[in-house]
Amino acid sequence: MTLIVLLTSQTASAAIEPNGVLDEVAVRFMTASATWGTVITNYAAWLFWTLGTISLVWTGGTLILKQADIREFFAEFVRFILTFGFFLWLL
Repeated sequence: MTLIVLLTSQTASAAIEPNGVLDEVAVRFMTASATWGTVITNYAAWLFWTLGTISLVWTGGTLILKQADIREFFAEFVRFILTFGFFLWLL
């Protein structure tokens, strides 16, 4: 039993050859994504601005229906600009 463990442990603990397999995968992904990366980014930006506009109109409409005063409008507008700006920065 000990002899089997000693003989198989050398092959089991053998190191993987560092032949750059992951580097090759990363390079192939980067070259493939270069063709469609800008298209997705443009669609994402369009969707972001469209949803941001809808959100701003919806928020303004609810504030008008609540008959909110000017302080509430400015507070909501500042909150919206900060949130929208943060997510625009992420995009």
